[in-house]
Amino acid sequence: MLAFLSGPSVDARLRAATDRQAQFHSAAELTRQFSEMTGVDRRVVFGRLTTIDLNLLALLGSPQGWTAIAAFMACELGISAPDLVPTVH
Repeated sequence: MLAFLSGPSVDARLRAATDRQAQFHSAAELTRQFSEMTGVDRRVVFGRLTTIDLNLLALLGSPQGWTAIAAFMACELGISAPDLVPTVH
């Protein structure tokens, strides 16, 4: 009866949903840290983050990616890039 709840397509959808949630949480934390380091309002930072190319979102998965995204956003905002290197736990 619950056979429709298992299988590769369900697994893929669950993985995709989990990846999207992880990306959102990473983006929110990157926004918080960037805002605190630069003094730019969080709404402005998050708004700028949501306009980057989709292919750059994969960078949210690594500390070096956060540094690259922070530098990109700083350039877009016309400010100096913060020395943002997140701690990996």
